[in-house]
Amino acid sequence: MKNLFHDHFITEAKDLEYNRLDKVLAVRYPNLSRTLIQQAIKDGEIYGQDETVSANQKPVLGQKIFINIAQEVREKMLEEDIKLDILHEDDDLLFINKPAGMVTHPAVGNTTGTLVHALLHYLPSIRDVGNANRPGIVHRLDKGTSGVMVIAKNQKTYEALVDIFSMHLIERHYEGFILTKNTPPFQKIETLYGRHRSHRLKMTTKIREGKNAITYVKVLKHRDLLHYMEFKLETGRTHQIRVHCAEVLKSPILLDPIYGNPAQDVSRLDESLRDKLRDYPYQLLHARSLALKHPTTGEYLRVTTSPPAIFESIIDFI
Repeated sequence: MKNLFHDHFITEAKDLEYNRLDKVLAVRYPNLSRTLIQQAIKDGEIYGQDETVSANQKPVLGQKIFINIAQEVREKMLEEDIKLDILHEDDDLLFINKPAGMVTHPAVGNTTGTLVHALLHYLPSIRDVGNANRPGIVHRLDKGTSGVMVIAKNQKTYEALVDIFSMHLIERHYEGFILTKNTPPFQKIETLYGRHRSHRLKMTTKIREGKNAITYVKVLKHRDLLHYMEFKLETGRTHQIRVHCAEVLKSPILLDPIYGNPAQDVSRLDESLRDKLRDYPYQLLHARSLALKHPTTGEYLRVTTSPPAIFESIIDFI
């Protein structure tokens, strides 16, 4: 017997870069084939708030799209035996340390080896929690960013976590490195935030309208140009820390391949660090801790994890 796959979303600015609704859906739900999406639209299984939609129509900002497809779509995503670094687990929550290099959920170009595939192997029941494409997951870390993530193990907890994150009732601390001649003071960075107009993979603060983004910045220690930083997020926008460092502090996260220049970074480092970092492919940013009120017990829970070994070698140098 086939299950009913149901979900809905509101189109965002990132969806407007595609000129067809079926393409938006294919990107958002890579486990659904383009053919299935087009047929579901024809059959009225994908529709708008008070309207029918067509596969080739242009997406409109703020449009609510509903999906109710009689397909066993959740079973299309296969589990993979990938070891998880579990930091804390109870009946409702699972905290893991995501390694740098692991993608959080499947998307175009990353259809295997993701955290979702690992979760499906470790906890098969999570398949029916939340969004079909990213079951149990309510937030994400960039591929190159390591650190703490929290996953919901059941639907009730998932819905509670969605509310906790949307109301910013969490405390998130990150650590990373920047290169700068001018040591930045402790500060609150608050900007408008949105997708870059010409570079669609990038976010930016250089816009007239957008969402609010707030990051607290603190220098932990430094030596010459190299600064070891702590970041506290009040909001959690895509690439937020990376963009605030690059555009507000004018000092991208060390080795950031999108907002910085890794080769130039390496050339500016002390010779003792160059060989260690020359071939490291990711930005040096780590989600150190995540704290929240447990949605079931009410207990205040803080989970912390140490950064990758490469961080320790840089900290020791400083």
